Amino acid sequence: MVRASGVKNPDYKGPWAFTNDFASFSFDAPDVSNNSKFQKVRPVHGTCRVICYTPRHNVTLAQLPIEEVEAVVRLWKNEYETLSQHEKIKNVLIFENKGKVIGVSNPHPHGQIYATNFVPRIVDVNVVLLLNTIVKMAPIYWKTCCRKSCNMANVLYMRMIIL
Repeated sequence: MVRASGVKNPDYKGPWAFTNDFASFSFDAPDVSNNSKFQKVRPVHGTCRVICYTPRHNVTLAQLPIEEVEAVVRLWKNEYETLSQHEKIKNVLIFENKGKVIGVSNPHPHGQIYATNFVPRIVDVNVVLLLNTIVKMAPIYWKTCCRKSCNMANVLYMRMIIL
């Protein structure tokens, strides 16, 4: 298959990731800034990646057999770990890109990864909300846990979910 940029995809058999041909930002993007009274602009650097779930162009992630979904999840994990190692990357967002209405140049179901040099405000806000909830709920959890004589494995499992 030839992408919109003219680059030919390899003959991939499972999930496959590549750098977006028409990325919204990159490591090579110019440093554009504006700190005026009405507009605050900071440079955005990073990478945009595309994830093809399958070479079958008419199948969504939800329609894949469980083994193929697991392969996609392994690719997500690998991409996340690789991108997080980059010294300039502060946030990695993996999401599904659906539909022509949002300007998709790749017509079949696929996902994307935005790895950026900043943490979006919405992520910061949600982390603070999560931590506040954990602080509020911890005493309740520990009382319940002690009453039920839960074992250390349950406590460690809860910690893994939080982290």
